[in-house]
Amino acid sequence: MTDSPTTPTVAVAVDGSDANVAAISWAVMQADRTGADLVIVTVAEPYEVIGSYVPEISPTEYLVPVVQAAVARATETLEDVRVSTTLVTGHPVPVIQELAEEHDLLVMGKRGLGALGRLVMGSTSIAVAGRAATPVVVVPDGWDAQSRLDAPVVVGVDVDKDHGAGLHFAFAMASERGVSLTAVQVWEPHPALTGDSGVYISAFDDWAATAGGEFKARLDQMASEFPGVDVEVVQLVGQPARHLLEHAAEAQLLVLGRDAKERLSGFALGSVARSVLHHSSIPVAVIPA
Repeated sequence: MTDSPTTPTVAVAVDGSDANVAAISWAVMQADRTGADLVIVTVAEPYEVIGSYVPEISPTEYLVPVVQAAVARATETLEDVRVSTTLVTGHPVPVIQELAEEHDLLVMGKRGLGALGRLVMGSTSIAVAGRAATPVVVVPDGWDAQSRLDAPVVVGVDVDKDHGAGLHFAFAMASERGVSLTAVQVWEPHPALTGDSGVYISAFDDWAATAGGEFKARLDQMASEFPGVDVEVVQLVGQPARHLLEHAAEAQLLVLGRDAKERLSGFALGSVARSVLHHSSIPVAVIPA
């Protein structure tokens, strides 16, 4: 006798901020598209008690209306039986990171940038994306997924790192949506190469040939699993974060791979991924190796 297949789950973290609206909408669409169940995750931070004052309601009671509002929004699309909730007390980053391991995908919201380009809120989602063992999609506040249903998926490819999981995730997302995939490879040359145009051109040609050849081998591996996905490969020179953001400006999703060693070393994310997450105006998926 074989075990019946487990229904996949998409978790969405909510905290009552406006950024939750876009994240919930994205998560609901993903669950509806893939047949997954939706789990609404809320973490109530413990009160910092000052003196003898004790709040009349507990941290979890305070967030009950937030959970109820999220459930109401989700069940506008999904059947009630497919939506469940998890409400716990703790510090958001480690708790959400641990809870994410129980699910196939975690979705989190991120507010926009202030007038001086400083991140208003988003440190929690970026910290979790850098350490979670589960794929994390960070959705910016105000994102309207309905406006880009036919837009491509973009994936950043680094052939020097083990980002096979990120590439597979990007193919799966493009296949589920019936859209094309744009793979962006960016070479950031050492400053010493820029002084000699001949050496610079030769170095770029060598990189393009090597990177393109290795990526073609990966594409061939994916072709049998995702035969209907059209792929465009773009090779560029310059700052990776800037090129990724520019090419993803009109996309519906940007996918980045994350090295396992980044999580194990304690460094949340590399500089490129951090910059992209801070400044992207579209959802960004961070996929652990």
